Amino acid sequence: MANDRDYAIIIGINDYLELPKLSGPVNDAEKFKEWLLDVDGGHVPEDNCNFIEVTADLSKPILDDVEEALLSIIGDRTRQFRRLYFFFAGHGLGVNFHDSALVLPKWQVNRSRYALSSHQYWSYTISSNFFEEVFFFLDCCRDRTQRARGNDLTLDNIKEGGKGVNGVVFYAAEFGNSAREQTKLAPGELVQGFFSKALMEGLKGAAVDADGAITADSLYRFVKRKTSELSGLEDKRQVVTKQNSGDLNMDEFILKPGRPIASTQVNITFKEAGKVQIYDPHYEPLQLVDANPSERVTFSWPKGIYALRNVATNRVEYITVETGANPVEYEY
Repeated sequence: MANDRDYAIIIGINDYLELPKLSGPVNDAEKFKEWLLDVDGGHVPEDNCNFIEVTADLSKPILDDVEEALLSIIGDRTRQFRRLYFFFAGHGLGVNFHDSALVLPKWQVNRSRYALSSHQYWSYTISSNFFEEVFFFLDCCRDRTQRARGNDLTLDNIKEGGKGVNGVVFYAAEFGNSAREQTKLAPGELVQGFFSKALMEGLKGAAVDADGAITADSLYRFVKRKTSELSGLEDKRQVVTKQNSGDLNMDEFILKPGRPIASTQVNITFKEAGKVQIYDPHYEPLQLVDANPSERVTFSWPKGIYALRNVATNRVEYITVETGANPVEYEY
């Protein structure tokens, strides 16, 4: 059964009047919507997904379009909504540690407030008490290269409260730093932001915890590690950060319930002697192996990306384990 109490607002902006053109945000937004609609993903009805389009002349979206999208969801105040997903990919500017200006196409130097305040939207969706759960995923820069501040909302907290609302914001970068997109692509691969690429991989199963569930904590830890890994292959590592509501226990905030996890046989042949630390898909220490040359060691691991690190040299390699690919043969 579809999650008909779940809703989404999705924004991806490539083109701006005065800011450099981007290549990944629309791809990122479309892939996020695909996951939302997938019965094995968010399983959200299409009518519940507000995908905000950019017009060819860059006159839209405007600030009102995003508010109207939110109002179209909460207009029926007799309903009890479960979850809101808010996804933004495009240019962003840092305002402070808890606020980013999510820049809209008409932004200009002399119109520096033509942006959404991430903190105001986040605060409203939490304090209004319309939703039980709120997820914000923001794939944008948080640097201070331009002075900007997001515009004030015109919405009131009609049901002001916020107690018991579980919410989390994932920022693609630390305050004061940039979020970036891929430049080195495999044939046929679409450009994506490093954060969005990691997020989609995590949501599709790579971020499961030991019980087979995706929690806010397991997703955050995976996306943070994977974004750092992807961005580090091209340039400076990008560090994902988060903000969560109240006394939220990130381990218990379940995004996707668990399923039984099938294990895969993994055979690793070590090419040299030395201690090798193995890490699980959340980059937590799993096992320390005292390897010998030509020694073949067998493991049984659930699906995910595992890391092997030579303790003496710090050389790291990754093994991707897929369900049903028995056995996996690997040399390290």
